[in-house]
This record gives sequence, structure tokens and C-alpha cells, in this order.
Amino acid sequence: MCSIFRKCLMFALGLVLSSCSLRWIGVQRIGSMWGNATTPIWSPDGTKIVMSSYFFSDNETEIRIVDLETGSNTLLISLEGDFRAMDWSPDGEGLLFSSEGNPSGGVDTPNGFWTMKISEPYEFQVLLSDDAGSQGIFLPEGEHLIIYSCQFNSDPSQDEMTIYKFFLQTGEKKVLYSQKTSCSNSASLAISPDGQILAFSHAYDWKSEDIGFTYSEIFLLDILSGQASNITEKNAAGPSWSPDSRFIAYTQVAENGNHSSVVQCLHNPQLRVETSKFGGQIAWSPIDENVLAITELGNLYLLDIPRFWGEEYSALSECE
Repeated sequence: MCSIFRKCLMFALGLVLSSCSLRWIGVQRIGSMWGNATTPIWSPDGTKIVMSSYFFSDNETEIRIVDLETGSNTLLISLEGDFRAMDWSPDGEGLLFSSEGNPSGGVDTPNGFWTMKISEPYEFQVLLSDDAGSQGIFLPEGEHLIIYSCQFNSDPSQDEMTIYKFFLQTGEKKVLYSQKTSCSNSASLAISPDGQILAFSHAYDWKSEDIGFTYSEIFLLDILSGQASNITEKNAAGPSWSPDSRFIAYTQVAENGNHSSVVQCLHNPQLRVETSKFGGQIAWSPIDENVLAITELGNLYLLDIPRFWGEEYSALSECE
């Protein structure tokens, strides 16, 4: 087991990963039996990771920031209710939240989509106050949000899944994609580094006789054309882009319920590597194509792709 502060490797901005393929960063309390840690969210400069975790017994969400240069794990703020940070603002100054799942907004938090400054006094700024949707993400230029919404119907086949662009300055909404299909609010979004393609996981229910399953697939949506296409098999979720946009990383769930982490070539799905050692939620470093952050049972890991997969990784060099 590597030391937290030495023997570890990283490449840019003084983040050095080690000779071991995995580095554990002791994220305290997050992911204990009381909490449910979310996908790690990288700061735009790749030096920090934010995690949010809801603790059922206390009905509160802890927002923590891990500094990858020092290894420090700092409690930023505790919020009453169940909130999950969804994105870091492109300027690095705030985190994006939605009150979906906690419509009361708690005692001190607003409804709808809002940002919270990461420095005291942690001011809130409401971006969209109505019941707009469940998931959101900034476009890289910082002037728009992409929002996923699922409108439920008594007949699940008539649910309506909508993805739209929200203009922060004008309040205008533009529908990018809409489909009548059984859907869920547990979608996850990832925008390509150039802001042109949205990867999103679409969760839906499938029932046969007395057996019910929830499936999730990953789609790519061209922001300009509105065309969407499936790129994974059933039970794939949590997409994340490589910095050069050649690869997508995601979590795969097998029929037996086992989770695995996958790195797949965008334009050639046959070029992929997979591991069942870690099947948590994935986020690719925005500055290093070789580094993934993974949450596993609430612990935060950094995965060095070439070192971890070894010879298997060499096949990915053919991805264009």
C-alpha cells in the first residue's frame, strides 16, 4: 500500500501518482454505512475533487473538498436535506446543485438549480427557480446549463424525457432532445471538452411478468443537430470524457449485480479495458488523460490507467 504523501505519481500541476496503480486518499466518513457518496467532481484546473454525501440518520449532506496536492480532506459545509453537487462552475468559484429530491430546499437552501460559492460565506445564487429537472451541467463557456428532465406519467411508456439548454443571462430554454419513454431522475451527464457532445445515461424500467429491472444506457447527443445514439449495452451509467475526447469511462453493471469500471474508445467500442476490482462512480481528470477518480464504498481513489491495466492498455493506442 502506498503512502498517501509519497511514492505516488501525477503529471501536471505537481499532482504526482506513484509506482502503484492506485492511490487511496482517506475520505473521512463519506461512504460509511450512513452515507451515500456521489460521483467525484474535478475542479477545472484538476487540483481538487469535491464529493457530496447524504447521511440518512442526520438528514444532512456533507460537501467535502479533497486537495490532491496536499492530500487534505476538508469539510466545506453541511446542508440540511439530500443534495448532490453536480458540477463545478467553469470559473472554479462555485458548485452546481439541484433541489430535486428535496423540493423544500431545506432551511437555508433555495429551490431549483443554484450555485454555492466554495469560499465563505458560501453564498447561494439561484439560476433557475422552477421545477426544471433533476440533473444539470455547465457548458464549458459557463454561459449555459444543460438540463435533464423526466416528466412522469401514470403510464410509464408515456413518460417524457427532455434535455434542454438554459441560457443563464436571458433565462431562455431551448429543447435539444425529447422522447416519450419510461425514464428516471437518476440520469448522469457529461459534456465533451469542446462542448459539442453530451454523454448522458438514461435510466428506465423494464418489466416482464412479475420480474422488474431498472436498466441504464449511455447515449451521445450532438448539441447542434439534436441527434442521439446509444453507445453501450444495457446497465451502463455515469459517463465521463477523457480530456482529448477520444474515450468514455463509465460504470457497467452485470446481470449478477457486480459493478465494473470501463474505459471505451468513442468511435470503436471494441477497443476497451474493464476491471471488476473497482466498480464505483468515475470521473476523468480534466488535465491528465491517464488519471481517473473513482469512488468505491465511499473511499476516493485515483487510478493510473496505463499502470493499472498494463499490457491491456496498449490496445487503446489504436483509438482515433
